Amino acid sequence: MNRSKSLQSHPLQSLPFRIGVDVLFAITLILLMATGVQENFAHEWLGMAAFLLFVVHQVQHESWWKALFRGKYNGFRILKTLVVACLSICFLGLVASSLILSREVFSWLPMIYGSFWARPVHLLFSHWAFLLAFVHAGLCLPKITSRFEVFSYANGLSDLDSSKKQSHSSSRQNHAHAIYQRRISALFKVKTIISYALHIALVLLGIVYAFELNLTEYLIPQTDFFFAGSNLSLVERCVPYLFIGLGTYSLIWSLTPLFKKSSLTIFQTAILQKFQRE
Repeated sequence: MNRSKSLQSHPLQSLPFRIGVDVLFAITLILLMATGVQENFAHEWLGMAAFLLFVVHQVQHESWWKALFRGKYNGFRILKTLVVACLSICFLGLVASSLILSREVFSWLPMIYGSFWARPVHLLFSHWAFLLAFVHAGLCLPKITSRFEVFSYANGLSDLDSSKKQSHSSSRQNHAHAIYQRRISALFKVKTIISYALHIALVLLGIVYAFELNLTEYLIPQTDFFFAGSNLSLVERCVPYLFIGLGTYSLIWSLTPLFKKSSLTIFQTAILQKFQRE
């Protein structure tokens, strides 16, 4: 018990640090996809940074690995485990192919022959790792964001409850509190609609850029690299991958309630039922 508390209080396990690592990891992946052989030096060092951030992420979630063979597996847990397994395989393939293809970071290693398979493997696994990382985020982040929204929603209704008890004798004030409660619920619904509208827009933009870059061609084995837009600036090359990543995250985030009922819906329903009874 004390050990678990000490782990949670460790700076590596703090929520801001964990979010910071994940955000840096996402930015690094986008930069990696936008560079390639055009900026080989930067690409290889960014790859090292991405691998280190990936390792830190695993250390931060060591409890997940320890519980891998414990408890029951439902469909949602199986899906998340498969995504993590595939993402880990992709990174192992990227590390192996990087050792062969490297001309900067691992140039001190003796020459390893095998570029005939390393190039298509690196190309294939890099695109799958990029997509799976945002799929993983879409499956896991709703749990975090829902906690914040439930907390703010519950605070609003608890404030309403305390003020309601203080003014229980006044029917006029009770009527005002009822109006206030409806406004809170309406505001929450508006925020939900705006959130889903934003996610739909990101999904559509991601699809447009995915077709523009012929992304599906890179999700099957190929023998050669192909770089589109090599005459574009780094920012112009990052923008498509940014929206592809955000679109992937938004799509999975929107579909998550189909795999597992959202904790936000459960808490919101419970809170509303409590106040309706009163």
